[in-house]
Amino acid sequence: MIHLKYPDLFKFRHDSKMRHHLANTFLSITFLASIPWMIMIVPVGLILGGIRAIFGPKPAGRPEKLAKSMPDDDSGISAESAESENSEAATTTTSPNSSENSEDEKEDPPQIFDFKLVTVKQKHLELSENLGVLISEYVARLQKTPVLVTLRDVATLTNVTSSAENTARIPYKKRKMKVMLIPIESISEILEHSKESDGSPVMIYLLEEMESIDILTENRKFVNEIKEIMSENGEMETLDKSTSEFLMIKKDALVWINSGY
Repeated sequence: MIHLKYPDLFKFRHDSKMRHHLANTFLSITFLASIPWMIMIVPVGLILGGIRAIFGPKPAGRPEKLAKSMPDDDSGISAESAESENSEAATTTTSPNSSENSEDEKEDPPQIFDFKLVTVKQKHLELSENLGVLISEYVARLQKTPVLVTLRDVATLTNVTSSAENTARIPYKKRKMKVMLIPIESISEILEHSKESDGSPVMIYLLEEMESIDILTENRKFVNEIKEIMSENGEMETLDKSTSEFLMIKKDALVWINSGY
């Protein structure tokens, strides 16, 4: 059994404390010194990755580049495709008339009317001798049905006899508005007789589909439209509201609403 004297015991305790403090100091310094390196791991990794991406070896080329670098084994196929393209070009150049004919079929009808004033929905014309004939040809070609709308006596506008089958009467301000189905040939005489108008507008609707005059006058939209036009005496703002195609005849001028030209 070892017996230490008091001085030796004090010296032993002092040395052990010093070693303990030195060990703690070394660990603390090591930990503190490693903190900056731990913080720099992420940015340094990103920087190194960027440098590698910029200056590192390039990846393999895209399939398009590989296809260009491959030997031209399909020269025969490409030659055949070139020949077919040349033959198609030759056929298109040698037959221009066929393409022109197909384009002509899709073109709008030729401009045969001398419009004096054109707005978005209104085209104005002066009444002339052959205007009724031109409009009648247009209506016949497009197979439209003309319907006369007027407050005047029908007999003063056309020689066609009014009957229950072709005429409907709509009450309007103590008067009767006549809605009459007319033949295409009557358009010319209506334009001619409208020059002697009493000031009230005369309209000729050009309808694409119509079963009968009674069904037409049961259409509230149509009835409200013609009543509004009559009440406003054919003002331009009122005409712009319509989606139908019709002729508005006022003395020596004609307004074509929603014309096909």
